[in-house]
Amino acid sequence: MAITRVNGSPAEHVAPTGRRSVSASVERQERPTPRLEWVYVAVSLVLGFVLPQIPWASLPGLRSRLGKDEVIALLSAMSSGMMAFTGIVFSLLFIVLQFGSSAYTPHLVTLLMRNRTLRHAGGVFTGTFLYSLMALRGVGEAGGGTSAVIVWTAFAWLVASVYLLLQLVRVFQTLAIDDVLDNLGKLGHHQVDRAYGPYAAESEVEDAKAIPMPGRATQAMQTVAHGGEPNYVLAVDAARLAALACAADVLIRVPVIPGDSVTAGVCLASVEGGPVSEDELRAAIVLGRDRSFERSPRYAIRLLVDIAIRALSPAVNDPTTAVHGLDQIEAILVHLGNARLTDGPVRDEEGKLRVVLATTTWGEYLELGTAEIQQYGAGALQVQRRLAALFGLLLATVPDARKAAVERLAREHSASVCRAFPEGRRRDAADGADRQGLGHSSP
Repeated sequence: MAITRVNGSPAEHVAPTGRRSVSASVERQERPTPRLEWVYVAVSLVLGFVLPQIPWASLPGLRSRLGKDEVIALLSAMSSGMMAFTGIVFSLLFIVLQFGSSAYTPHLVTLLMRNRTLRHAGGVFTGTFLYSLMALRGVGEAGGGTSAVIVWTAFAWLVASVYLLLQLVRVFQTLAIDDVLDNLGKLGHHQVDRAYGPYAAESEVEDAKAIPMPGRATQAMQTVAHGGEPNYVLAVDAARLAALACAADVLIRVPVIPGDSVTAGVCLASVEGGPVSEDELRAAIVLGRDRSFERSPRYAIRLLVDIAIRALSPAVNDPTTAVHGLDQIEAILVHLGNARLTDGPVRDEEGKLRVVLATTTWGEYLELGTAEIQQYGAGALQVQRRLAALFGLLLATVPDARKAAVERLAREHSASVCRAFPEGRRRDAADGADRQGLGHSSP
């Protein structure tokens, strides 16, 4: 049976054969992957052991012009220098990460540590050291001189180490405030595009909990609660839940969303109309230990807000960074304001409601992106002007159905400005719009 998702866009039919795709992809993310560092270590040990054992005398064209003593000196210098070099580089890396954690937000370190360049660098640096040692012990064992392959392999490891050192420099540069905010803004945009489709007012449902169940008792017949250690919701596989609901002729409500913390006893799903397989229900709600894997722009907005309010603290007093953070938050909110913010009710071919998913509403996104900055930046003149410009742009760009939430926050902003700036001239200036936060009044 095909499934129709009613979500503010033309009806979308989801084939039951694809119902495991979401949970399978997230499970692959959570499944431990082979450590790249150990792959490099294994390759270096194999090369360092095998290459010197090959009887190169039968291949005179590959004989190195360097003598045995010269090759030993070269490999000794590489092996002794690489460990000191590796220690210095990673000491600098830890200092840079500590700076990013204290200057911006500790959660930023989690994102940076997922950078594959760091893993490649650790593996190649260690591999260069181990290959040099292993090749050193086997130089001259096979007789007939030393092969050029041994020397050129050592140079290949060395060149790879230099290349990754330059890549690490680029990683360090990403901790500049402009790059940090820009990358978080791009992350938010990417998550909006991945999680939501284009806005359509005629059938969008903002509050999934308000959807009734036609023709059935509204009392839950079955409740599935989380048990065990605390976890986070990583994904909810709507297509898999819909196929399960169709097969059992029931309605499934999921009150949690990706990113929610779940502890023992928290309801993961409720079933109305009869029992279903609890194992199947649990398999459709993917849990994990890391909130940042959620498929939603909430995490990017949260980090931008954290950086902005840290900049507004009396210990830092950096309203320019807060304004720059608002630039990125504004761009994400404009994108969200014109997106469909719900997976919608999922119905079968006959129009029966099968799955109801909890959603983050437009008003909740607005509160997340602006409320705390408004609170902590109440006395910062240019931050208030930048907020006024943000609300003005949202009112001009979001659909009419979403303007009420923007107008409410704009009124709260004006009231906050009146409390913080009781004098007439300064209050008028603070209530004005300024997209730069540099004193220029925007139209």
